[in-house]
Amino acid sequence: MSSRDAMLLYLLRAIRDLVNKFSLFFLPVYLFTLGAESIFYNSWHLTQLQAGMLVIVSYHLVNKGVMLATTIMGGKYTRIIGFTNSMVVSSLIRAVAFMVLYYSFSNPWLIILAAALEGLQSNFFWNTFFTVLTKHTPKNKMGANLGLLQFLLQLIAVLSPLLSGLIIVSFGFDTLFLTGLLLSLLSIILILMMNRREVYDRVSWKEFWHWMRERSYKKLSMAFFGKYINDSVLYIWPLYVFLILGSVEEVGFLYSLSLFLAMIMTFFIGMYLDRSKSKKPFMISGGVLSLIWLARTQVAMIWQIALVDTLERFFANFHWMYFDMIAFRRGKGSQAFSYFVYRELVMSAGGILFWLFLGTYFLFFSNWIGIFVVGSIGALLSTLVSEEYLPDVS
Repeated sequence: MSSRDAMLLYLLRAIRDLVNKFSLFFLPVYLFTLGAESIFYNSWHLTQLQAGMLVIVSYHLVNKGVMLATTIMGGKYTRIIGFTNSMVVSSLIRAVAFMVLYYSFSNPWLIILAAALEGLQSNFFWNTFFTVLTKHTPKNKMGANLGLLQFLLQLIAVLSPLLSGLIIVSFGFDTLFLTGLLLSLLSIILILMMNRREVYDRVSWKEFWHWMRERSYKKLSMAFFGKYINDSVLYIWPLYVFLILGSVEEVGFLYSLSLFLAMIMTFFIGMYLDRSKSKKPFMISGGVLSLIWLARTQVAMIWQIALVDTLERFFANFHWMYFDMIAFRRGKGSQAFSYFVYRELVMSAGGILFWLFLGTYFLFFSNWIGIFVVGSIGALLSTLVSEEYLPDVS
């Protein structure tokens, strides 16, 4: 991959993360608000917490259900149209999804369509992006490249939650969704500037089940599932903070502050990972992240939230970069595309299980302790990732 394509790929990822952190950071708060003010709360005799969580769970069950149902189909279609066109299709679908979210203010049921579109577009972007990144990044520079990319993403993430919180207060959620629409369309320009790449790898349900019979892949699947659990609980963490503080401005400020305090170490961590041969620091960081989730069960004050978030981001920067480095190294080779498509299948299936659990939990409990305990388990499961290769089953 040329340096020009590498720069475009990193910029594309940065814009993608800008959309996620700026336009979708407070999506759980938006969905919760819709639920708390909806027919579910008024007619189904649910508490506001239950009604709000019902809408969040419904959104993500539809999202993951669509992803699971279309992953193989999306992989086969990507093979026909190529990597570049696949990412263009993803950006177009995502722009439509943001437009649907914009109109969901007048018709809340549209969030189901938005969830389905978001799930569909994911299958055309992430598998392609990770395959291109992995195939064209030298194995001995994987850590440094991920460190540089993560540093850029952290730089974006520092300001995005704060700015999005201020915009919600001043202009409303609809402005964020319109911004997401425009950024999604802008990303198409970067994609079209990249050199076109064909897909030669074939994907199928038969091959996926062949992989799943391998003991090493089952272990890797549990690591992917653990990462998804951790990321999902972290995704709804701002909602928990919002319910404590009652202000999106303060939530955005605290999140931005914690990211800034932890960001400085990110760039240097990547270079350390390339030289490090020991997995011990990774195992320790996973244990610390697990303990931090347990500590969140006792958080109730602003300074406690800021402290826990800063510690989490500090250890998470190292832990998840190491995780990605190992996972991406394992994905290098002739079956890189299959590897990432099947990874998405595993995480989609795991996502359905997680959101079903979350919905059931809040029907019976009104506290968040059990959710944070599950997040703790997810962080521990992520330490199962290894660079052990699968046999070639093509």
